[in-house]
Amino acid sequence: MPDIRGEKKVRDTFSGFGVISMGRRFCEGLRVHLRVVSWRLWNWYVHLWKLALVALGMIFIILLLAHILSLKGVSGPLMATILGNFLAKHEQMLPLVGLAKDVILTGATIVAGIWSYYVFIKGRTFRPRLSINVRMHYVCGRRRDVAVVRVSIRNEGRTRIRPALAQAAFSYGILSENGVVEFRPFHVVENMLDEYYRRTERFALEPQDEMHIDVPVPLSLTMGSELLTQDTTIGIHVKIKVWDIGYRCWQENAILQTSVSEV
Repeated sequence: MPDIRGEKKVRDTFSGFGVISMGRRFCEGLRVHLRVVSWRLWNWYVHLWKLALVALGMIFIILLLAHILSLKGVSGPLMATILGNFLAKHEQMLPLVGLAKDVILTGATIVAGIWSYYVFIKGRTFRPRLSINVRMHYVCGRRRDVAVVRVSIRNEGRTRIRPALAQAAFSYGILSENGVVEFRPFHVVENMLDEYYRRTERFALEPQDEMHIDVPVPLSLTMGSELLTQDTTIGIHVKIKVWDIGYRCWQENAILQTSVSEV
């Protein structure tokens, strides 16, 4: 099996001694940072709108209650009575109360419509959905033993998804007759998309599209070839996490089993 990482390092080295690669990584990091800042500003903006709507609603309820009490001449709580007397003396504020009521009702209707669209229509019908499938076949080489793990990522939704980061963490355990020995972490891939998958700058998964990533996992470097006898059964725990450019995350856990005798 060719050393993909080695080829990548050599290619980066001869591309202007890695300057192009460094500039590309800097631009990607800056772009991610700007997206995080914009996302936080958007969250603050939404919270301010919620506080403003709550404040307007409370003011509307108080003014409406005072208006009703002033018209019917009903004595109520102290605050309502004070407001009712104030409105009775300042009749020019009554149209303002009606205008505030119309504005608040219109704003509430618009906000409810937008909220319903994002929660029920876009949030359910067009919600991004990914399925992750992991399978493995065992390869025994002369120099080192390699487990090739194939990660399949499929877009199950109705919207386009742009994967930005895919991490994989591997743990191993020797399966005995009594059960699984304690799994121990031994291999981590920070980003499978950059290391093992060639993609364009505007790469995206269209609805019902599927991508496959083959990740070679060296076993003998950690476990030692003396543990891998002909009757040894290998159990590998795989944890996959995939993020898109919108910082949504999907993850999958799987325990893969294979035997040396299956080669």
